[in-house]
Amino acid sequence: AEDYIYKTELGARLPGQVPLWPRGQLAVGPVKLFPYVNGQIGWTNNVYYDENNKTSWFYRLGAGVTGTYDFLGGRAQLSFGGDLTYPDYLNLDNLDYPEWVLGAAFSYRFTQGFWFKVGVKWEHLVQPYGIEFNDLTKRDRVFPYLDLGWVQRGDKLRISGGINFTGSEFAQREFETGDFEQMRAWVSVSYPIYKDQSRAYVTYTYRRRESGSDRINDLDN
Repeated sequence: AEDYIYKTELGARLPGQVPLWPRGQLAVGPVKLFPYVNGQIGWTNNVYYDENNKTSWFYRLGAGVTGTYDFLGGRAQLSFGGDLTYPDYLNLDNLDYPEWVLGAAFSYRFTQGFWFKVGVKWEHLVQPYGIEFNDLTKRDRVFPYLDLGWVQRGDKLRISGGINFTGSEFAQREFETGDFEQMRAWVSVSYPIYKDQSRAYVTYTYRRRESGSDRINDLDN
């Protein structure tokens, strides 16, 4: 389901998330929908991910839906999704705010093993994540992307490769140094090591990223 919305910081959830409604797919004609509801209760000793070390109990409620629509004999697909999360820190005031992610993409698979996918993801986040943000900061970010790939399946040996172009652009000017353009190319070879249930992979990846900040984009280091 994460692939439908494309990768997002909201996908890196903390332990303790409970799926309240893991019902599986719903079919509405040719459209397949995957709705879900989840909830979490927890405690943190560092709400802002900084040196103040504020502690609080919190709860987090979320809901979303992803879906696909296949056409042209199943070779073409429209995929879409949305995820809404609402956290509330009980021991601190004014820390209830919604976060959401929306995404849509179009993909097509050719008979020779080639495929491509083009789409966009738009996320609205507030909570600090990882090392990039260490305070409650409202930010909107758009990620357009293009994936090109190829898969060659033999009796046992499988070779695949591809290239991905991703961009990131913040809506707020104060975050524009975090904008970037990235190209990632990869090739992978795999072989079954135990029947068809497990495979060994050798993968080579090359990544080039150009950032809006000269400090971040220091290619000499």
